[in-house]
Order: sequence, then C-alpha cells, then structure tokens
Amino acid sequence: MDKHENEVPDSATLRGTFGKRFMGDVNGSDKHFSFSIPARSECSKLHLFESAIDLLSYGTLELLSGRDWRQENYLSLAGIYMPKKIIEESTPPAALMQY
Repeated sequence: MDKHENEVPDSATLRGTFGKRFMGDVNGSDKHFSFSIPARSECSKLHLFESAIDLLSYGTLELLSGRDWRQENYLSLAGIYMPKKIIEESTPPAALMQY
C-alpha cells in the first residue's frame, strides 16, 4: 500500500538550537522521498539543493527578482552528497534516483 494513501509522511527531519544544536532524520524517514517542488508545466530542467531551506531560499530570491521560478523543477537531496574517491563506484543520491 502506498504511504500516501494513509497520509503517512515519507520523510522528516529534526533541527534545533535550543540548549545544544542538533539535527537528524526522524526514525523511518526514507531518503528516496525528499522535499521537491515540480514545475507548473512540463520542464526538463531540474535544480538540486542540499536542503529544503536552500531550495525555498532560491525560489524566494527568484521571486523577488521578478522571475517565474515555478517554470522549473526543484529537488532537495536531503543532505550532502559525497561521491566515492573512484567516481565510477559512486551511486547517485536516493532522492535524485526516485525523482
């Protein structure tokens, strides 16, 4: 059964600065399903970001510059992607492969 049928989130993160800074994924989060905003109409261009806040910040800057930022696709990779030293042994980020 698809997770969306039960309205169960696929992925979630925790961030905090109260007392001690912390960050992490909520137990059960699936990196294949990260935050994304699709283009309003068909578009082959995809912008990649480390985090959702980076994606939203970019969209805000585009909007403030008077551009229609919703003409292109946006995807957060839900973390830093670091390829292996031998690039051929690397696998693309799970969120990108799912998208």
